[in-house]
Amino acid sequence: MRISDWSSDVCSSDLFPSHDSKQTKPKSYKVVKGDTLWEIARRFYQNPNKWKDIASKNGIKDARKLSVGKVLILP
Repeated sequence: MRISDWSSDVCSSDLFPSHDSKQTKPKSYKVVKGDTLWEIARRFYQNPNKWKDIASKNGIKDARKLSVGKVLILP
């Protein structure tokens, strides 16, 4: 088999995926028991310090009072 026989079947993005191929983060998140804004920020932004952005977007004044079942908008 020659390279030209199979090269059209293989796309370079299959071999070398771009950074854009990462899963996109959801636009919202439903809080479950044990969640903290710190952990949610770490999970979706890989940066726990972004918890303040989530709090601000959702009008959360006290991060210690995160209600189970609350749907957060992820900025």
